[in-house]
Amino acid sequence: MGIGKWITVDKPIDSYSGTRILALSGTKKQKLLITDEPKAMERANRKL
Repeated sequence: MGIGKWITVDKPIDSYSGTRILALSGTKKQKLLITDEPKAMERANRKL
């Protein structure tokens, strides 16, 4: 869950050949949630 936005980078990043990165963010209403636990979405939806 969260918001993703593609950003073009001006300076190269070590060991990365691309010029775009995906920036993840959240807001008060749209929280950023990063997890590898399968049941995390169930718990997040209960809190919404």
